[in-house]
Amino acid sequence: MKQILAAVMLILVILVIYSASIGGEEGMRARVRGSGNTVGDVIESIDP
Repeated sequence: MKQILAAVMLILVILVIYSASIGGEEGMRARVRGSGNTVGDVIESIDP
């Protein structure tokens, strides 16, 4: 029983850490998307 409880708690901790670091409005996913948009804008502004 202790092993099941420990496994469930570990999964919950992993989900919370993922949500805090990757998801959310200021997570890595939003930062990567913003950086991609910036790079795209720079590439579009290059005049050959």
